[in-house]
Amino acid sequence: MIYFQGFCVVLGGFIISLVINYLADVLPIYRKLVKPKCTSCDQPINWLDYFSGKRCRKCGRKIKIRYWTILVVCPILALIIWLFPPSHLPFPIAMILLAYLALIAIIDLEHRLILHITSLAGAILCLPIGILWTNNQGNWGQAIGNTLIGGAAGFGILFGLYMLGIGFTKLMSKMRNQTIEEEAMGFGDVTLAGVLGLLLGWPKIAINIIGTIILAGIFSLLFILVRLIMKKYQAFQPIPYGPFLIIIAALLIYSA
Repeated sequence: MIYFQGFCVVLGGFIISLVINYLADVLPIYRKLVKPKCTSCDQPINWLDYFSGKRCRKCGRKIKIRYWTILVVCPILALIIWLFPPSHLPFPIAMILLAYLALIAIIDLEHRLILHITSLAGAILCLPIGILWTNNQGNWGQAIGNTLIGGAAGFGILFGLYMLGIGFTKLMSKMRNQTIEEEAMGFGDVTLAGVLGLLLGWPKIAINIIGTIILAGIFSLLFILVRLIMKKYQAFQPIPYGPFLIIIAALLIYSA
């Protein structure tokens, strides 16, 4: 019986990987659910060809490596979460969160973009989960308040950092006498912090933001050192911030 359950978990992870890949391909470009198209020639792709990973029939463009990576990694993660689930989250809910957070991270890494539609979907998803998570003693009023405070705090803190980033960019543009178009942090990161605040509540969202700042700082330092060694360093090169928020949030989910 346990082997059959494991098989169902892996199969479910595989199906989720197909959904993640599809949404990551169409949402950043079209902002809605449409038939998948080739990113090179914009030719609509047959559903069977798309989900089987075939080349575009018109231009021969290959499917992204990310597509195959998600197909392999997602079922493995599903099996790991099934064997070692978070203590306070049922397996199905944990899998839904995995799919959502993975989608956000993939889109941000590929497009440096966190969509408002995904943030809205995340708020709808994470609000009830956050309330159930923090309702340890049957006090629904306290649980709802803690969840809402977490969402407001996550949004508010990141919004403050976002405004500081805009100010810093303007200052550097003035000092260098040239326009710097890259932002230190996008507004999508602000909305994502609000969503994660609904999920984690207060004060976990504060821990999440502090951990994110530290992790992103370490990565940025290593990135700059590598680029300097390769003699390819460019000032103000943007780095997606969303994946760091998600990594720390995942650690907090498992450590709670």
